[in-house]
Amino acid sequence: MLVLGRVGSAQQGQAPARSKASSDSASFVALAKPLDWGTLTVRLAERLRRVTFHLVTSWIPGENHKGMFRYKLTVLPDDRYADANGPKSQSTEELLSSVLKCQIFLSLYDADGFILRKITVPLNGGVDDQARLDNINANDATQMDAQEYRAFAGGPKFGGWNVAWTCINAGP
Repeated sequence: MLVLGRVGSAQQGQAPARSKASSDSASFVALAKPLDWGTLTVRLAERLRRVTFHLVTSWIPGENHKGMFRYKLTVLPDDRYADANGPKSQSTEELLSSVLKCQIFLSLYDADGFILRKITVPLNGGVDDQARLDNINANDATQMDAQEYRAFAGGPKFGGWNVAWTCINAGP
């Protein structure tokens, strides 16, 4: 095992030199904290009301650069547009059932706007206390090394995210 560091004793008032391992460990702790990316509102199909996506991400280390990108993506109806821009009779359950028929992709960008990764998102329906579909979510992870996650979320300039979709027969 090779340990990098200065040989000798620390002088009064000076902190000992930090090894690369402890520096990486501190960096990994910062990457592991959940990062709330906010919301994005879109219309997946002309016949559907708008829905709002909310994204939270974090990263956990793994051996040999095999860390994990973790994400929670929640999809809810955007009721601000229910009357003006969408079918008035479409219930939340009908809307979300239609969204579940769509294939959703999460696109991650670096600070310069270049795409780093496009992930197919496995969506699951959530129900209320009366077993009615009232939300959609994904809580998943995929392999990603720290350098790639830093390009997206860990530097002084942050990247961004977007969703893409394919909807076939997503109507009521």
